[in-house]
Amino acid sequence: MRQRPKLIVVTGLPATGKTWLSSEISKALEVPLFTKDQIKIKLLENLGKKDRDWDRQIGIAAVRLQVTLAENLLARKRSVILESNFKEEFDAPQIRELLERTVSDCMQIICGANGDVLIERFRRRETTEERSPLQFATNVDEWKARLKKGFDEPLRLPGKIVSVDTTDFSKVNMLSILDAVGEFLSS
Repeated sequence: MRQRPKLIVVTGLPATGKTWLSSEISKALEVPLFTKDQIKIKLLENLGKKDRDWDRQIGIAAVRLQVTLAENLLARKRSVILESNFKEEFDAPQIRELLERTVSDCMQIICGANGDVLIERFRRRETTEERSPLQFATNVDEWKARLKKGFDEPLRLPGKIVSVDTTDFSKVNMLSILDAVGEFLSS
């Protein structure tokens, strides 16, 4: 019997290193990766920037595209990684439906860090080219209370949950994370 495809969901607050971590996993284990910001940047480049409400709509569209792209792979029994600061009320129902439609297993990796570190990282994003097309979309005041918490709650998804503290990237145990993901992929 062929094993079920696997969906790895990498989520967490902004500035927690989700993109970095999911990229490292994708490269090391050769699993396709779809990041919300990558899709959102392309949409904004093509459709233009307008205002915060428009930005939210583009974000919703980006997640829908992630789910659609993931479904195409999972339906072909290919595993995939999705990365975003997913929200329980909007995104988790889509992901649960995706898992049911594709009869896939799920692992959730939640990135978090010390709240003060996150606020500082987030503040730096406002003054650098790091996220240039997304720059106007957010501000520290909008996120400060949530960032201060350091970790978001896990999404209500079936499967294993792994928490990764990225307060100090040099202390993140990538070998342990890769082992856990590799074991999940081969189960």
